[in-house]
Amino acid sequence: MEQLARLRELKGFSQRALAKESGVSPATIYELENGRRRPNPSTLRKLASALDVEVADLLGADLSRRYSTAWRMSS
Repeated sequence: MEQLARLRELKGFSQRALAKESGVSPATIYELENGRRRPNPSTLRKLASALDVEVADLLGADLSRRYSTAWRMSS
């Protein structure tokens, strides 16, 4: 989830500010950015919405294919 940290910084959010905007806990954002947790589809959607990007932008091309089935199933 290296893209999450890059996009967050590019958009001018601290981890705490992104947490508040997205409804995702600061601890979850920290763990995602540091590779300690894998994101679930609903978390990805919340973060993408808060950052005004597509979910695929958070994952990069390789991972977006892996999660595409899960997104459809959980929608």
